[in-house]
Amino acid sequence: MNQKEKIISILKENNIDFEIIKRNPENAFKNEKEENDFWDQAVKTLICYDKKKNIHIFMIPVSATLNQVAARKIIHSNKMRFVSREILMEEFQLIIGAISPLQMLGKGNMILDEKLNKFDQVTISSGELGSGIQIKKSDLILLVKPTISNIT
Repeated sequence: MNQKEKIISILKENNIDFEIIKRNPENAFKNEKEENDFWDQAVKTLICYDKKKNIHIFMIPVSATLNQVAARKIIHSNKMRFVSREILMEEFQLIIGAISPLQMLGKGNMILDEKLNKFDQVTISSGELGSGIQIKKSDLILLVKPTISNIT
């Protein structure tokens, strides 16, 4: 079972409605507002270690940047580093640019940026490049049970 199939299986097991979203160059946005709206509600998943080697999974809008000062404050650590590309690929079997928070269930502390709260629907990665999964934000929260904070 590939990563996308595993994520879809998690959604089906939890009776969560979803829609597969494919993006490619031929499937361009109609206008700048549509593109901005899509990227604001698309979720970027970042994985970090604190100084005690605890894993923290940050979910922020794709269009935003993680505020590392705020992130360190929420995880109660004065040191934090991103997990290396090698560890993400080898240890977690993740594809850079296609990391879904559902791939990290039970592997660390989940933190959701409060800016995502304004959306009813969000798009998370499917674990496969060029493919996302749109779900209700409330379903994502139900699954990952995150701390919600201002981290961007």
